[in-house]
Amino acid sequence: MAVNIYAMPILRIKEILYKRGITNSAFAAGLGISRMGVYKILNEKSNPSLERLQQIADFLGVKVGELFEDYNSKKGSTPPNHT
Repeated sequence: MAVNIYAMPILRIKEILYKRGITNSAFAAGLGISRMGVYKILNEKSNPSLERLQQIADFLGVKVGELFEDYNSKKGSTPPNHT
């Protein structure tokens, strides 16, 4: 069964990076992608593949579901304010 990435809720990657003090450059190096690639993912200019999402989750030490706001709202917490 195919997953429609375009219907997924907002990514929380930027928030997780900030909380852990990981720079965009370090994130790019850890994933083996360009800083422009990181920019596109963090600003939702591109949709990462499921394989890339797994790579990101592994790098951050979280489950793939935790990369999305919806994961937190299902657990009873309030999604972060993205202003």
